[in-house]
Amino acid sequence: MGLIAAKCPQCGGEVTNDGNREFMFCTFCGSKVMFEKKIVELQGTVSVDGIASVKSMADRANILLANREFQRAGEYFDKILDVNPHFSRAYWGLLMCKIGANSNDELICKALSVNLTDYPEYANAMKFANDEETAMYQLVTKKIIEEIKRQQEEEKKAAEEKAEVSTLLQKLNFKNYILAIGIAVDIVLALVSIIFLTGKLSFFPVVFLLISLVALVFLIKKFISNDKIEKELKKKLK
Repeated sequence: MGLIAAKCPQCGGEVTNDGNREFMFCTFCGSKVMFEKKIVELQGTVSVDGIASVKSMADRANILLANREFQRAGEYFDKILDVNPHFSRAYWGLLMCKIGANSNDELICKALSVNLTDYPEYANAMKFANDEETAMYQLVTKKIIEEIKRQQEEEKKAAEEKAEVSTLLQKLNFKNYILAIGIAVDIVLALVSIIFLTGKLSFFPVVFLLISLVALVFLIKKFISNDKIEKELKKKLK
């Protein structure tokens, strides 16, 4: 320990102590000089050269996370928790590493297929979060819930549309069945009219043949049109 210097209260002369004595005598006037021991309590973070602070490790972990180096980022977050097990953002970082997201927006997208409450990191992040962190985590959770509801509504709407398309297809198939019967009947009537005309040309067989041909053309066009509609409806079911 180094020498401690003090001034004599009587003559002002300098009195030195090696730190092991409670008092000394002034060499100038012989007065007794007392030395008080003071204990200084240090509070806060002590910085040691060569040892990374929590902040520097957190900065490094976040850079690795942004670069999608999830394994290395997770290692840094674990080191942070070894130093400070109540560091909320380190738990949140580990959660993102496990899910494979490098931002809260990506976490929201990927969390739609997983349950955040299944991860202990999520519970610990919420447990040790301050007010600002709690607000951020709650906002992310709220967006996830809203996105899940939106997807569920879209799936419900899609299911309803498919059900409606299926009903239309059933009706269309029935109509095509009727049209096919009508086309077959028209063809038969046209052939019968032609047979009557081969023997003798008369008014009624000619009119009947023309009507049959017109009806046949109409039915075929309707059948083709329904076939196109059917293909479009089937595309919607895919």
